[in-house]
Amino acid sequence: MAKNRKPIPKTQKEISKTQHSAYDSTQGNPNDAILDPKSRILQQSWKGDTVKPYTVGIQDIDEAIFYYLENVIKPTVTQNGEKISVPVLYGSPEKWKILQKSC
Repeated sequence: MAKNRKPIPKTQKEISKTQHSAYDSTQGNPNDAILDPKSRILQQSWKGDTVKPYTVGIQDIDEAIFYYLENVIKPTVTQNGEKISVPVLYGSPEKWKILQKSC
């Protein structure tokens, strides 16, 4: 007795593969090039490369926000008709908690 199985839907890759057709039928489908073991895309080497791969970390984001606040926004306060610039300081959560307790 055969079990009733739920149909498995096609993946996005399978759907899109059926939509593509090669411009030149002798060359084949260009989207299948990644699967070709001779493909140049798979032949990457970092050997002898002196350039560090580009990464963005938390420190980079913090520095960008600090730069934006200090050089673009330039916070100021007007007190007694005098414009005073507000210093922008970086505070870790520990420093912030200590400042809250002391005030």
